[in-house]
Amino acid sequence: MRANEYIKKYGIEVAKKAISECSYGYGIDLVDLKHLVESHEYIESFGGLREAKRTFEMRHGVINLDGWDKLKLAIADVESYQ
Repeated sequence: MRANEYIKKYGIEVAKKAISECSYGYGIDLVDLKHLVESHEYIESFGGLREAKRTFEMRHGVINLDGWDKLKLAIADVESYQ
């Protein structure tokens, strides 16, 4: 199962628990799962997906230029399991 499918099926909290408790991922790539959880947490730091997208669209000097790529990737990651 792909990491985004796992989160879609079981939710972000179960994914966090799987990362913290497992050294193997029950058929999923824990590196990919951890990446998606980190993206989720980054998006949440903006107040959720809607606000993160709004911030990205405004390009309002909130974060540095390198941060735009990180935000764009995190938005795509979160959208992949919604």
